[in-house]
Amino acid sequence: MTNTVVVSSAIRGRARLRVRALRQQRPLALRLRDRLSADDRVRQVQASEITGSVLVFFDATRLGLDELLQRVAREAAAYRPHSAAGAAEGVSSELPPAADAIAWHTQAAADVMRSLNDTPEVGLSAEEAERRLLTSGPNRLPAPQPKSAFEIIREQIGSLPVLLLGGAAVASIATGGLVDGAAILAVIAINAAIGYATESRVERILASLNEVGVSMAFVRRDGRERLVPRAELAPGDVMLLRPGHDVPADGRLIEVRALQTDESALTGESVPVLKSLKAVAARDAGVADRTNMVYAGTVVADGAGEAIVTATGKRTELGRIRTLVSEAKAPRTPLERQLDDTGRQLAYASFGLCGGLFVLGVLRGLPAFGVFRTAASLAVAAVPEGLPTVATTTMALGMRRMLERRTLVRRLAAVESLGSTTVICVDKTGTVTENRMTVGRWHVAGRDYAQDMLAGGVIDLALARALAIAVLCNEAALTVGADGTTEVSGSATEGALLVAARAGGVDAAVLRKSHPLVTMLPRAEGRNWMGSLHAANGHRLVAVKGAPEEVLRGSVRWLTADGEVDLDRASR
Repeated sequence: MTNTVVVSSAIRGRARLRVRALRQQRPLALRLRDRLSADDRVRQVQASEITGSVLVFFDATRLGLDELLQRVAREAAAYRPHSAAGAAEGVSSELPPAADAIAWHTQAAADVMRSLNDTPEVGLSAEEAERRLLTSGPNRLPAPQPKSAFEIIREQIGSLPVLLLGGAAVASIATGGLVDGAAILAVIAINAAIGYATESRVERILASLNEVGVSMAFVRRDGRERLVPRAELAPGDVMLLRPGHDVPADGRLIEVRALQTDESALTGESVPVLKSLKAVAARDAGVADRTNMVYAGTVVADGAGEAIVTATGKRTELGRIRTLVSEAKAPRTPLERQLDDTGRQLAYASFGLCGGLFVLGVLRGLPAFGVFRTAASLAVAAVPEGLPTVATTTMALGMRRMLERRTLVRRLAAVESLGSTTVICVDKTGTVTENRMTVGRWHVAGRDYAQDMLAGGVIDLALARALAIAVLCNEAALTVGADGTTEVSGSATEGALLVAARAGGVDAAVLRKSHPLVTMLPRAEGRNWMGSLHAANGHRLVAVKGAPEEVLRGSVRWLTADGEVDLDRASR
């Protein structure tokens, strides 16, 4: 029997394949999704270890069905289940035991390399990376488990007012009021249906977000720089860190070139952290103090560097946080507590009054069953059937409005808490901004220019020279989409300069092509400026930008409204 076959391919660019080895093998399903999605000819991949099928949407003009089938068959044939891999190949993990518990920040870079990868200039081989990946598992953060339909419905009917309605319905039916009981049960069903439809929609959106795209990472393997799916990173891999790139896993730095990372996701500090290779003595040092480490979930703000992966997936600092968050139980919202309090007060009042009525009727010699039916009817009437439905419907409308504003609210009852929030107190401002910088004004040759004045193009030669320096002495990149939107990769400061230069009519790509970069001296500790050397029509051009006092210290002339003049001490 063939291991991989085509089940359906009637629609062009869509194929469903049956893979025998996929059944009950979740790692293989993840492997197929990651490996196939890395191909730009593949649009979407869905692999199910339950049915053993793989659904692939692809560009049929560039990728043939036969080639796709062979690719899936090769991936499935190369996969070895965890339990069989070690026995078949005699492979045992070459990593130190409990690798995630080692305080890598206390060790020298040379010791870390001896433990995980003694040839960082070459990196891991593809075979070694595959073996380590079988031991460490995919480099994925633990995904939160979506709420089941039963959990959603249970939350909708588990509140005290709804339980009171259920009790009232039972009492009404028991005393012969079938119509009233059926009406109350219908109200409960409508309430549960509204809540389920609203929350299940959000759960589907959250689940789809986890399937969007395949994150990639720059690593060095087999002596070459390669772009691999982030999920395939293994301890010992050499990560290549560049401005604007996300850090794909936790790692110990082995090389830094003015490297700065934005660690606000972990520490809350909005200012980028300058990294170094020096070992940190304190074993219990906080994440913010481990300046020789980089962590998954952070972003390279400036500079460059290399790091050896020390932890992946749930063993990373971000993975530990997500695990703790998933184990925490969310407190009840103020609205839930108020509804329960209201339901409790109604229960006490109705049971007290109806119980007193029943006792009083029996003492007066009335038929006990008739008195009981009267008391039960009053109890049913005392419970407001519309309260849960009105509350649920109102919150569902609020969740819908939040969704229209591109905000997902997972719990229906949390909408009320968000709606009643009037003041948010934070200890910093940097962590609640858009993390986007813009140029406001230019001061060039003794004149001030507002940035919006550049809309019609560069105003004079002095400003044009300033914009050219801002573009050339710059490591960021600017991408302009077909719809005119701009996307910046690199530090926020350098990206703002590129955007400002573009507004002044300077095409960064054209300018950099006419002035090719020869070498660049980045910022470093103790040097708050950077410089770049460019070739320009047979000449050399040096562009410098940085802290004013340091740039002025190295300058001998400056540009004024009257032209270039000597920069004397008073002017400086």
